[in-house]
Amino acid sequence: RRRHLVDMEVEDIFQSSCRSLLERLRDYEPPEFHPFEERFFRRYRDHAARDRLRRLLDWRTLEANRGRIDILMGFGNETLARIALHPPRSVHDLREGVGLPSHLAERYGRRVLSALEG
Repeated sequence: RRRHLVDMEVEDIFQSSCRSLLERLRDYEPPEFHPFEERFFRRYRDHAARDRLRRLLDWRTLEANRGRIDILMGFGNETLARIALHPPRSVHDLREGVGLPSHLAERYGRRVLSALEG
């Protein structure tokens, strides 16, 4: 009986922690300034590319917070920089021009294009 009570307490603590974490994730806002932006801004003066990069970084953060963790691996900072500097017009351009793997281009291509449009 005592073990059962301990198990129930542990389960309650775990559930409470999970609820708290989910609430924080739901309320998460992308940072005002992504650390990668500073390096990118020093290297490139194209203001339109800077705006595109910002939208892409925000998009990636929000998608990852929705549980799409694979997006962090497939859309690294350098990949987002290439997309920002050479904006694709189609999913095909993402694969061929940017060099994004086919499965990522098919899964996220339309979302990337939408993020670029703002």
